[in-house]
Amino acid sequence: MLSISNPQKATQAETYYTKENYYQKNSEIGYFRGEALNILGIKDNQAITQDTYLLLLHGFNPKDNSPLTKGAGSVDRRAGIDLTFSAPKSVSTLLEIAQANNFNTIATKIREAHDNAVKQAMDKIEKDYLYTRVSVDGKIQTVKADGMVYASFQHDTSRALDPQLHTHNFIFTPVLKNGKFNAQTNEAFFNNKLYLGQFYRNELAYNLNKLGFGIEITSIEKGLFELKEIPKDIINEFSKRSQEIQALEESYKKRYPKESLAEIKARITQESKKAKTKVNRDEVRATNKKRADELGYNKKWLSKLIYTIGNRPTLIQNREKQALNYLNKSLIAITNQESTFSKEDILKYAMKFSLKYSLRESDIVKEFKNSNILKLDKNTYTTKEMIDIEKEIIQKVHSGFSSMPNSINEIIDKKEYKLEQLTIDQKNMLKMILNSKDRYNAIQGDAGTGKTYALGKLKEILKDDIELIGLSYTGKATAGLEEVGIKSHTLHSYLQQNRQQKSNKPKLYIVDETSLVGSKQIHQLMKISEQENARVVFIGDTKQFNSIQAGNAFSDMQKFGIKTVKLKETQRQKSNITKAIVKAYNQGSTDKALELLKENKLFKEIEGYEERIDYAVERYINNNQPLILTSTNQERKEINTQIRNKLDNPNQEHHFNIKESKQIKASNAYFSESYEIDDIIAINGAIPNFKRGEQGRVISSDKNILRIETNSKQIKELDLTKYGADINAYTQTEKPFKIDEKIIFSKNIRNSPIKNGVMGTITDIKDGNITTKLQNGKSYSFNINEYNYIDYAYAITDIKSQGVSANSVLVVANSRMSSKNSFYVQVTRAKESIEVVTDNQELLQERIKKANNKNSTLNYQGEQHDKQPRYNEQTRGDREQPTKTDKSNHRAEQRDKYDFGNIRGYLQSLKRKIGRPNLKEIRRAFKMSKMQRADKTKRDAVIDKLGSKKQEIAIER
Repeated sequence: MLSISNPQKATQAETYYTKENYYQKNSEIGYFRGEALNILGIKDNQAITQDTYLLLLHGFNPKDNSPLTKGAGSVDRRAGIDLTFSAPKSVSTLLEIAQANNFNTIATKIREAHDNAVKQAMDKIEKDYLYTRVSVDGKIQTVKADGMVYASFQHDTSRALDPQLHTHNFIFTPVLKNGKFNAQTNEAFFNNKLYLGQFYRNELAYNLNKLGFGIEITSIEKGLFELKEIPKDIINEFSKRSQEIQALEESYKKRYPKESLAEIKARITQESKKAKTKVNRDEVRATNKKRADELGYNKKWLSKLIYTIGNRPTLIQNREKQALNYLNKSLIAITNQESTFSKEDILKYAMKFSLKYSLRESDIVKEFKNSNILKLDKNTYTTKEMIDIEKEIIQKVHSGFSSMPNSINEIIDKKEYKLEQLTIDQKNMLKMILNSKDRYNAIQGDAGTGKTYALGKLKEILKDDIELIGLSYTGKATAGLEEVGIKSHTLHSYLQQNRQQKSNKPKLYIVDETSLVGSKQIHQLMKISEQENARVVFIGDTKQFNSIQAGNAFSDMQKFGIKTVKLKETQRQKSNITKAIVKAYNQGSTDKALELLKENKLFKEIEGYEERIDYAVERYINNNQPLILTSTNQERKEINTQIRNKLDNPNQEHHFNIKESKQIKASNAYFSESYEIDDIIAINGAIPNFKRGEQGRVISSDKNILRIETNSKQIKELDLTKYGADINAYTQTEKPFKIDEKIIFSKNIRNSPIKNGVMGTITDIKDGNITTKLQNGKSYSFNINEYNYIDYAYAITDIKSQGVSANSVLVVANSRMSSKNSFYVQVTRAKESIEVVTDNQELLQERIKKANNKNSTLNYQGEQHDKQPRYNEQTRGDREQPTKTDKSNHRAEQRDKYDFGNIRGYLQSLKRKIGRPNLKEIRRAFKMSKMQRADKTKRDAVIDKLGSKKQEIAIER
């Protein structure tokens, strides 16, 4: 792992790094390294002396004692920063046992494996992540530095005197740029910490694998490993320091409630350090040898191990093929979540995924040229597939303009209807749907503006004349559509269906909560709509949560010209205070929204985690049982447990085994290390040899193949590398339930009102049969032995709450996880009353000013790819109340941008723009178009030809 210290002053570093302190005990000698050594008269790998070290620490040149940077010698100046690389515990343990038994050859090789990995990582840092600030034309700019000097110290024990091989690399503040020294900046170190730590681990795994050791992944998510040959019991025996830190975590959480877990661990590590007294290293090693011998890891065991690894084939064959294989798998994983990514992002994924086979970063980078990776910007990449998908979404929107021969009103033919009991916004929404001849339309509706209610009116108008199909990313939203009479499916399940039966009726798709839908699914639905000659209305709110999948399609479609009606008139909020808060938020004033909460004593800061949980529980018990919204699952579980324990519910408890989602990250779903024996696997996609909806239990795994015993007692194998995205994993746990218990369902039941995210209250429990009263007032019964995807619902996470309404809401806002999107969802759930409690008021206020929006390939113009068109947000125009001429001109401009790459395509686009063309109009249109980059002679010739034949291309829109 890699840990990075805070920048240290010279006085701090002086006592921490000098010969009398930690690093120089027992002949542990450090070395100077770095590209800037030569100019200072120091040789690479030169042993550290105290005088040279102290001069560099205070900012002076050891060659002539001259100052290297401004402020040299100042007590308060930054001396530098420490980057520490630590080997896995199994590596440290094996090194200690080898040294204790005088197996010096293997001990030296292990040290060299670690040292070479550290050296490679520091070279990478110096080459790509070393920056300084310089003045360019009077402006301060951050630029890459040319070289650095750092002091490297290798050690093999922790402060608890357990084996712990690690190397401190103290980078001195002065760095070289254009022959002069400037102060370094640290941002790039921290921003790329996880990537650099992974770089080191893959280099180390490669070096150890060359020696014959096997690599065993201990965390696919974090990219951690241990040596296969070192058992867990000896690792645990020599992990006292880790156990000490873990034991202090809970008490430190209470003392420092505003800090993250990583910050708490770093604080514990620093504050619990024992002063390193001078110890006899030989005595420590003898003690450690005795501890290992008692567990059976003695000289005989070590001899056998060395013989085994010495006769084992090392490193995988066909490294190039394997590197490309894991790079492509990483691209699949990352583009399931993001349209664009940095070089570090994709390499971090690929290094984690290939760690088991000891591939290095350099192996993977070589295969970039053979992959589908395309560069969009300085450090922004994507794939050709994502560029094509997101480009085609916009092209399909534009080609869908006026592509339907009749409006829906014309199809239902003079049917009389009245748009009564609707707001002006809702009426505009229905008028657009009924009158538009575009294939695709959008409804941008603020939270609580009655979008679903208006769709119910649409269903009443259409009756059975139009085949109306509701689609949504979440089961809860499909349940809402079903309640107003629209037959609905989750988008994922609908796209998986084999639609062989064709309807004779015109078809209209309603896609609800579109902001949660990724670009790939939008694109797939668009292709289906074209095949079926169907219309699609995309409904959502760009201010709420984004898709967990790649892309920002709903926002992109609005940005690039889809006809959109906006709903801003909120219907959900009933009280003056909830209306005022939501109004302020919708107007973009998050500060005003918070101020309103404070003025009305509805905002509270409670730093302590336990105190904050206690407050939420107390407010639930004594304040009309508000719906509690949390930022994290941990808070949700804790609040639910405490509320159950304190509620005065005299009903009998019934204990049931229920299934809880493992919540495996999408990128980790392709690897067997993410699953455990007895995990429950549910099939939710098209997988050979499995039925959709089939379930089973994991009985074994090997090389990313899961062996599953299905509920019908069949043994089947599932290839995670192909189908990891098409399954859900659950663990089984026992929980008590009572009558009057509030519950939430976490899995859809087909052809029923039970959907993932729907909530209800238990009204009866008998012989495993549970009856619930749902939020819509209807009752539903199920057998817990057949369906056990339920949990408590006194508190739910904010992302589960999207689409939910409640009279009273209490928000437990984790300031670190908050954003403009999340807080908007939280405060817009309430009808009558709202209260917010947070751990850090100042940080929350800062975080909710910034929206957490997904990126898109469409955000990048110009040099993205030779065959890609340019995109320009200025072509968006105002789509709210356009005139007929506005619509014609706007659509033509959009086509000028996207629909052609040659003269023929341009002529076709002119047909929509020009009724009776004249030469001046044509020339002006050319200047506005992509064709302005065409050969001037050819362009003028075409213009002349158009001028003489203008009557032939005059086509009325």
